Amino acid sequence: MVTIQIKGRITEEGKLEVDLPTGVPPREVQVTIEIPADEEELPWELRPWTAEELAELSKPDPMTGAEIVAWLEQEGGWEDDGLSGAEWVEAVRRKERERRGW
Repeated sequence: MVTIQIKGRITEEGKLEVDLPTGVPPREVQVTIEIPADEEELPWELRPWTAEELAELSKPDPMTGAEIVAWLEQEGGWEDDGLSGAEWVEAVRRKERERRGW
């Protein structure tokens, strides 16, 4: 695979404008966009994880069986949706497939 790095511009209409070097043959390509921006400008869900956040998320914090049961009783479960456990799992899988476009 050949990689070409060029600068481009995204217009207000959502179009990508680039000037390709001469001699690039016509064919289907994969485009990766890196947007340099101040992290404060990005919505939080698009901001990269910091090393501190990753370290915190990597710490094990297991619950005991009693804590899990108490949490489930407090939060409710799939029974609140009128589903069996198997139906709930299948609904979660279906939603994930739809979200990912599979």
